[in-house]
Amino acid sequence: MNRYQSYLATTFQLIKSYPAGTPLSFHLKSFFSKNKKYGSRDRKVISSCCYAYFRSYHLTKGWPAEERVLAGIFLQEQQSNPLLQSIRPEWDAMAAHSLAEKLRFLHKKPDDLFPFVSLVGGIKDKHSFCLSVVQQPDLFIRIRPGKTSVVEKKLTASEIPYTKISPDAIRLANAAPVDRCLQLNAEAVIQDLSSQQVLQCLPALKPHAAVWDCCAASGGKSILLVDSINHPIKLTVSDIRESILLQLRKRLKESGIHIQRIFKADLTKPCPLPADTVFDLLICDAPCTGSGTWARTPEQAAGFKESIINDFTALQKKIVENSLPYLVKDGLLCYITCSVFIDENEGNVAWFQKTHSLALLHQEYIEGSSHKADTMFVALLKK
Repeated sequence: MNRYQSYLATTFQLIKSYPAGTPLSFHLKSFFSKNKKYGSRDRKVISSCCYAYFRSYHLTKGWPAEERVLAGIFLQEQQSNPLLQSIRPEWDAMAAHSLAEKLRFLHKKPDDLFPFVSLVGGIKDKHSFCLSVVQQPDLFIRIRPGKTSVVEKKLTASEIPYTKISPDAIRLANAAPVDRCLQLNAEAVIQDLSSQQVLQCLPALKPHAAVWDCCAASGGKSILLVDSINHPIKLTVSDIRESILLQLRKRLKESGIHIQRIFKADLTKPCPLPADTVFDLLICDAPCTGSGTWARTPEQAAGFKESIINDFTALQKKIVENSLPYLVKDGLLCYITCSVFIDENEGNVAWFQKTHSLALLHQEYIEGSSHKADTMFVALLKK
């Protein structure tokens, strides 16, 4: 068995032992921590093979395991790959060909990569979105206000290549060690390019406006909101996970952002806030299928079942329903998902309007396919 066949054998071992629902990155990290014999180059090749398998999962159903991995490498690589060159040299010779040409060579079409197109909402370029699922998105950071010069100087001094996309947004290679040279959260935040744009639909907030980020997770939207305005707000954050709240508190402290209130809340049930609490803005970055981010996490696409959409739409409706009583009259609901499915997005927005008499001010998909970024959905509604 040569080195490349050995890589494939280890890949099959990892795929076979992969526990569904676990992030693939965690599975790989756990495996390599227990098997120290693999050097950095070995880990990189094997990890790439695993991701290739999941990126081509739907397109290659029914194919032999080796062919599934090789097809994934063929589609995701844009330059010669030593493993592919060793085992399928005729495929490797097409490395520089377009993805559309490679699909034609395999007698496949873009929909075979993402066979859920009929469930997708109002994305303008569904063809590009389907193709994007085999391309690893880039790493993006957002520069905090007043930190542009220091961030650029540190990246340059550390010889980390970067591309400035806008005054605040920077694109880097996925393996860029930005945490070694930047004070993350204080100087810049790691945030996908599309995610950086989700609050652009908000009108100007009044000074000391009361804001509730009700599914705050790690606090990225809260930091983005504070950075986009020039006056203080009264910020409340909540999440269902205690461990996430600990990380959130730490991150916002590093960001220099004051939290008025932080609490654990399962918003599928009545909220524990005092009944007289009111907010001017409710940000709901709702739990979702994550289908707009599956290029980063292709293992989620592999395990996806259409019934999961119904589970998430019910959850999203419940969260909004239990949060809305705390929104003042004429207050704003900013509803966000990283899904492309219409039921989680336009379908839910229509339900919010009909069931809770909300007025729709704006809704859009922020399509990241052409920028090697995620795809997000955002809607702004008024109570």
